Amino acid sequence: NDDVDDDQKSIIHFISVEDTQSTTTSDKSSSINRNSVSAKMEKFFRQDEVVKLSDDDLVAAYSGPKLRRSAILFGANLYSKGKHLIRFRIERKTNGNFYFGIVTHAQDDPESIFSTLTTAYGWWRCDYAVVHGVVRRNFSTIEILEGDEVTLSIDCDQTKIFLDHHRTQCSVQLLVDIDKCALPWKLVVALSSVGNCIRMLH
Repeated sequence: NDDVDDDQKSIIHFISVEDTQSTTTSDKSSSINRNSVSAKMEKFFRQDEVVKLSDDDLVAAYSGPKLRRSAILFGANLYSKGKHLIRFRIERKTNGNFYFGIVTHAQDDPESIFSTLTTAYGWWRCDYAVVHGVVRRNFSTIEILEGDEVTLSIDCDQTKIFLDHHRTQCSVQLLVDIDKCALPWKLVVALSSVGNCIRMLH
């Protein structure tokens, strides 16, 4: 599969892969109708040097040079209670995939996000869920394309996260083990290919 590029293969090299649907669900109903509030003050806060921020830190572009891993961005906010929505648009997709998820607040090193020491929960597109550093293949046929919009929903009260893909109206969700990924959480986005660009929408 051309979409599973060298960056993602390197991630799978570091962490286990399980072909299962036991920790993630997918359907055609959007999760964004829950009583959530938009994370209006969220923006990209810290990132690898190969990523350039613009437009008041709402746009992130992987400008290069190419890393041996995916380029990492963190969000500025910490989430400890309530339900929060963060919406994104894929401004440019040259190749590879985009990752959307969370880590515990204390995990600051971009090198550690997809290592065996990670607290990461989230998704590469819609078919590779990352559950505390373990990639679980969901066998979804959903592709995230240039121009697509997705919403990451963070539900601290139910300790769940959701990813909604608006073009296909598909939603996936994960239950977060707070013993492995302690509150408060923060946003993590990864760009796997030079030239990829993403915008946070408010």
